[in-house]
Amino acid sequence: MSNNILQLKLTNGFLGFGINQSLKFSGHDSIELLHNNLQNKPNDWYYRDKDISYNYNSLGHRSTNLDNINLDNYILFMGCSHTEGVGLLLEDCYSHIVAKELNCDYYNLSVGGTGIDTMMHNLNIWLAVVKKRPKYIVWQWPEPSRYLSLSNNIIGAHGMWQRDPTIMNFILAGDMSKYFSARLKLAEIFLQKLENLIGIDIFESVDRKSNLFFEKLDLARDDLHYGVLSNRNIANLVLSSIK
Repeated sequence: MSNNILQLKLTNGFLGFGINQSLKFSGHDSIELLHNNLQNKPNDWYYRDKDISYNYNSLGHRSTNLDNINLDNYILFMGCSHTEGVGLLLEDCYSHIVAKELNCDYYNLSVGGTGIDTMMHNLNIWLAVVKKRPKYIVWQWPEPSRYLSLSNNIIGAHGMWQRDPTIMNFILAGDMSKYFSARLKLAEIFLQKLENLIGIDIFESVDRKSNLFFEKLDLARDDLHYGVLSNRNIANLVLSSIK
């Protein structure tokens, strides 16, 4: 990701990316990086001959449309780019693997580059709009200092990847004032009220013993997000937790 603001859209109450679009690259996964990797990776590099498609639905999520979900048999996945599956073929994402193993549908409500505020907003809209609850909610905790802003009718997602002095100063002030930790605690209190919630952490410094840990065993095509082995591993942990 660059220093540019990550712009989100509000569609039917949900925060997401541009609707009904199909992209070859998204987020940190870029054509420039791919060309560089093709020059420098070994000949048996997993992504050398694979084309990744990022298909965003009518709400701006990398998922099938809500109308096509069997609401009597589905799982809801929520997180940042690690759960959206940036750098991965759809079939290699742990959300896809888990749903396939359980023979059920799934909706991936993850929005790459966003944080707890986006996830809490989308979850509340989901619970209000979709009358049938999922069999499970898989919640992957994002980096805690990410935040949204609204300026000139642009909804922007911000985080430490931008390295902008104004953003970094806000994050520093948020850490010092305990703003981000308070926001995280409020989310935890809310989530404790939900049934069949499966939590996933990606940061070793976080101590939530009830959560699964998303271990980095390999890397995706963009050399940043977790790869095929990592996704298979967390999928197995989720399946074991369910079973």
